Parts: sequence; C-alpha cells; structure tokens
Amino acid sequence: SQPSSPVSAPTKEPTSAPIVSPTMAPTSSSDPSPTATSGGYVLLDKGVESECPSHLEAVPEEDCIEAAQTVGAHLALPTWLNKFDWDGLPCGCFLYYGTTMLIDYNTASVCGANPNGQMICRTPSQPSSPVSAPTKEPTSAPIVSPTMAPTSSSDPSPTATSGGYVLLDKGVESECPSHLEAVPEEDCIEAAQTVGAHLALPTWLNKFDWDGLPCGCFLYYANTMLIDYNTASVCGANPNGQMICRT
Repeated sequence: SQPSSPVSAPTKEPTSAPIVSPTMAPTSSSDPSPTATSGGYVLLDKGVESECPSHLEAVPEEDCIEAAQTVGAHLALPTWLNKFDWDGLPCGCFLYYGTTMLIDYNTASVCGANPNGQMICRTPSQPSSPVSAPTKEPTSAPIVSPTMAPTSSSDPSPTATSGGYVLLDKGVESECPSHLEAVPEEDCIEAAQTVGAHLALPTWLNKFDWDGLPCGCFLYYANTMLIDYNTASVCGANPNGQMICRT
C-alpha cells in the first residue's frame, strides 16, 4: 500500500466548462453589498480582508459551499468548491469575481487581500454542517475549461506503473478496478506527478463532486492538463479522463 504523503495544491475542472480563469480586474459580476450576514455566515467587504478577523470564525472547507450559497444567494455561484494552496490570496473560504463567479477555498498560510476576493466568515459557535461539493481558481489563469473532445495534449501510453501508482487506459475506467486501490485525495497530486512526469501537469488538485465523471484521482486532458479528484458516487468513464490507482 502506497504511504500517504499530502501535497498542498490548488483544485476542479469537470466536464463542460464550469471554470474560467479570473483576472485581477473586477468584472461585470454584480458585487454584493459590502458586508452581509445570513444564516450565521458573514460576507465581508470585497477586496479588503485576507482572512477572517478575530471576532469571527473561519468557515471550514466542508461548509464553504453552503456558506457561499447562503450569503451569495443573489449571485450566479457555482455548485462546486475551488480548493487550492495559493500564497497571496485570501485564506479560507471566499468568493472570487472572475470571468465567472467562483467559490474558493485557499489552504495557504501566507494570506493576502485581493481586489476580486471577498471573504466569507461565520459568527462564533456556528455549527458545522458538511456539504459535499467540487473545487479552485486562484489568480492568474492556471485553469482552463476542458472540453469533451480530446486535445493536442500528448497521451501517455495506455497503462503505466511508477512508484506503486498505476495510470490506467485513457477513457476506459470510471474508477479503480478491484485488484487496485483508489488513490486518496491527499496523495493524488503526488500520484499524478509520478505516473505523468512526462506531461505538463499543474501543481494543484482540482477537487469536485460531479456525477458521470471518473471517481477518485484522474488526469483530465483539456486545453491544459488537469489533475482531478472527484468525490461523486455515480462514476462514469470519460474519453478525456485517465484513472490513477495504486497497487
């Protein structure tokens, strides 16, 4: 069994274009009022805070989708979470005003306010209610929306094994077969970079809950390569997806 070695990194791009790279300039997305409170969650001033102030609590990752949809019910928000480790952006749960709205969760320890970022916090002692959902779009353009058609990204050989990780045939499997183990989320970046060392892979993980795509850790061949981790329970093979498993 491959030991777990967490890798910090950003994260999702599912099938048809839910992520677009944000820019540093505000867009036409309607800005909410500077500070709004709803259901115990608080939407702070846009572009001001880098993390939740001391009189408020940070929103846990598992509550970030719910929190965003609560305080931003009037906005065109996605249903998945964009998770990453990106120094210089707000830390924790926040909205990002890009070409499309994004719900971001940044695990970095070096936090920074961003003119397009708007922190979401919660009032003290707000109970946690986990929400399953997808995930990142940080600052300048690491994500490009994949399409259903293969692109010019060079395909690796159908099945490759390296460091105890196995890259299955592209477009065939929807999850790891019974003779192999699923790669845990915390090992997905390492696994992808091990079996796909010859590919132009990102350094962050695209995490989401998307029925009909492969479940678990896989590569996605889009305009740029993506390392995806799908938490859905309804799995499906995809012509642009390539499962990563471990021995």
